[in-house]
Amino acid sequence: GERPVAFTVNEAWQMLRLGESLDYGTCEGQRRDGMRCTMAVNTACSRYCKYHQPRNGGGGGGGGSRPGGFAGMDMRSNG
Repeated sequence: GERPVAFTVNEAWQMLRLGESLDYGTCEGQRRDGMRCTMAVNTACSRYCKYHQPRNGGGGGGGGSRPGGFAGMDMRSNG
């Protein structure tokens, strides 16, 4: 079988942010102009950004999307 992998980091310089994630995706909602939403989302949590979350368990997408901004994920830099 496979063995688990573990890393020990003693100093900040030993880390390198690669900038990719298995859980990165784009919202599956639809904008008011009919195009697919381009907001980034954490697919482990949801397939939709906060503006396109299905409401009351019905259907998908829809709802108001504001132009610009970044509603799906926190993009603050750590360094």
